[in-house]
Amino acid sequence: MSGIDVIIPSWDGRPLLQDCLRALAAQTLAPEEVIVVDNGSSDGTEDWLRATWPSVRLIRLEVNQGFAGAVQEGVESTASELVAILNNDARPHQAWLEASAAVFEEKAVGACASVILVPGGTVESAGLAMSIWGVGRRHMEGARPDDLPREPFEVFGASGGAAVFRREALIAAGGFDRSFFAQDEDIDLAFRVRNAGFICVVQPRAVVVHLGGQTLRRSPTLLLALAQRNLEWAFWSNTPWWWWPVFGVLHVGYQGASVIRHAVAGRGRTVLKAKWAAFAGPPSRLRRGRPLSGFSRRVAPWFFVAQRPWTRSKTAPP
Repeated sequence: MSGIDVIIPSWDGRPLLQDCLRALAAQTLAPEEVIVVDNGSSDGTEDWLRATWPSVRLIRLEVNQGFAGAVQEGVESTASELVAILNNDARPHQAWLEASAAVFEEKAVGACASVILVPGGTVESAGLAMSIWGVGRRHMEGARPDDLPREPFEVFGASGGAAVFRREALIAAGGFDRSFFAQDEDIDLAFRVRNAGFICVVQPRAVVVHLGGQTLRRSPTLLLALAQRNLEWAFWSNTPWWWWPVFGVLHVGYQGASVIRHAVAGRGRTVLKAKWAAFAGPPSRLRRGRPLSGFSRRVAPWFFVAQRPWTRSKTAPP
């Protein structure tokens, strides 16, 4: 499999980019191009990149478009067969790109999820799982790397923090939805990649260390609001109406309990405003005209896949 570009979205992330770019420069499979999409930073990222990393292509956005908007800008500016997405606070191991690219020899693979580790060495995620409640989850969060299978294995989707996509799959799925801004845009894309006829696999040898939340941690209330709004968009816009009488009810019940938990913790107002924002727009916002003809065969079974005890909610309170 030839041709891989790396896209790094960044907002005031100059202190994080140096180590990220150094790790990419040390890859055993060199990317054709590394693109930093700068979300209107004010920390001198542009001048620093041009002076320190002249080989890196910079796309500067005047307005912060969030993770989803920045990544989609990068995707649309490239033409490689494979597109890698990497957080600026992620540090890929040397074989990350080479190991990821290997799984695309199988034509059905549209996305490769990385094994993302926290600095302490445990698993943050090995891809994304789906639950019977219609809420995305980090697969194998909290596990040890030794718990992972040795060979690539299929999961529901890939975490946007470190993943590689087949361009054909991204185009067929419609790319990242800019309106999500950040949070759960990867779950939304996972639904659509599957419905487009592709699968996602985890490559155990594609390892990335993630410092975690270095951008949105600065705005915890915004982080919570985006997560609570976007999980509704991801579920209702990617499931057909005939799925709602049972699984829509389960989803609403689960989210009702979540609202109560947040209210007890003093976050109820933020969560209720986020839920209102999810449904306050026109009904077409939740449908978005997406074809769901392959849902029963390609997507629905993943609601029933039993998860290990360490697989936790992707939208758990920060």
